Amino acid sequence: MTFTSPSFRFLAFIPFKKQQQERRSSRENSSSSLRSSNASKSSDSQNKPACIAIIIGKDGVPVTKCITPALRKRLDGTSLDPVKKQRRLSTLLLHTKFRSRSSSAKVVPFHNRFHQLPSELFIQIAAYLDLASVLCLSRVSRYCYQMCGRYNNYLWHKLYLQQLGPIELRQELSYFAAYRDQYQLMMRWQQGQAKSHYLTGHDDSVYCLVWVNSHQIISGSRDRSIKLWDIAENRCLVTRRHHQGSVLCLAMDPHGKFFISGSSDATLIYWSLPDLVPQKRMEGHMNGVLDVCLVQQWVVSSSRDTTVRVWDLQGRQLHRLLGHNGPVNALEHVQGTGQVITASGDATLKLWDVQTGQCLRTFVGHQRGLACLRYDPHHQYIISGGQDGKIKVWDIKTADCLHTMTGHSDLIRTIDTYKGTVVSGSYDRTLRVWNASTGDCLLSFHSVHSSWIFNVLISQTKIISAGQDKKIMILDFGHGLGTILT
Repeated sequence: MTFTSPSFRFLAFIPFKKQQQERRSSRENSSSSLRSSNASKSSDSQNKPACIAIIIGKDGVPVTKCITPALRKRLDGTSLDPVKKQRRLSTLLLHTKFRSRSSSAKVVPFHNRFHQLPSELFIQIAAYLDLASVLCLSRVSRYCYQMCGRYNNYLWHKLYLQQLGPIELRQELSYFAAYRDQYQLMMRWQQGQAKSHYLTGHDDSVYCLVWVNSHQIISGSRDRSIKLWDIAENRCLVTRRHHQGSVLCLAMDPHGKFFISGSSDATLIYWSLPDLVPQKRMEGHMNGVLDVCLVQQWVVSSSRDTTVRVWDLQGRQLHRLLGHNGPVNALEHVQGTGQVITASGDATLKLWDVQTGQCLRTFVGHQRGLACLRYDPHHQYIISGGQDGKIKVWDIKTADCLHTMTGHSDLIRTIDTYKGTVVSGSYDRTLRVWNASTGDCLLSFHSVHSSWIFNVLISQTKIISAGQDKKIMILDFGHGLGTILT
């Protein structure tokens, strides 16, 4: 029996370094001509997001329904989808038969010989399979069940580390359950399968949202109120009114001890947590405060008066950041630094050193005013959106535009990001989920709100949005998954 026999074809799927390089070179050469012939085709015609509608049932509970599944096509047309590749390997392992050199010998299924492998090699090979294939292999025989079943914590730990990354589990949980839940969560995000419900209680438009922890958020509204919500129990815990105008923005202390609110009354208020008691008021802006963030020991606020102001935590104004020619609609802390990014109605973004007040870099590319931005620490991207209906992804070090993502038909009012996944909310009343690295739109949620969307949050398991219809919508992708902190 030689290595060219069907029995050993599975070795071609194991990524030996030399074979990887040869295969990669072959793919690049064979696909270059195909790419050039397809260069005239737009990417929009190749990739289409899954379209999800929010439908209100007879009982008044909103449910998600997939109208159009996602369409993914590759321009090179040569590389095999990873899941399909893994399943090809599993099919070979389970169904290949071979005959020994003696012509009279009995034909033996390969998985019978597979049993003769050392357990370490068995696990090394099984680790290259996808979830469905490993479960299928576990049903082949008692030996395979012992090696691949849910109680082999070593294999499932290896699968988790190799495919999903490091994890810390509570002692009573297994890696099988963790892998299963993460796989299920991934499939729900791909297909837009989420449990949805509304939080109601505000009397007017809900302008801003901020996380307190994984199960609590704070909202600010045009009704001048601030509300603390328990999203696990779907109820309002506390309501406070202390501003004389609409609450337009919120910023949370990373340690959860206080938060800052900004209002159309041109003031900011420092609130203590968890009791939501106002401690001090910051006055100085000449017009409404549009956004606020915390940068190390400073509070940084932006306003319609075109200025960005820096305050200490005692409420004293330290200095101003001057340079924009229009209202500064959004700002964002660059995590791990003393820098802040601002987005303005003058269609530019600026990177500032908060301590010195120096403008370090200006980002130019949008054709109309900007309304929102986020910094993605996972990839070190700046992500911006505005009146031109486009989302741009920028390299923070060079100010180069890496991607321009299109799909919204109106002003993009809000953006949030989680580990390279971006969610955007627009005046076209849709939410869209994007891959920041590729620029692809992955999901499009319709009828989430009956009017303009003002703010959106994203986490590992949830999308939370708020809008002009006075409602807060929660899309929960992690419901029922016990090993995932939702």
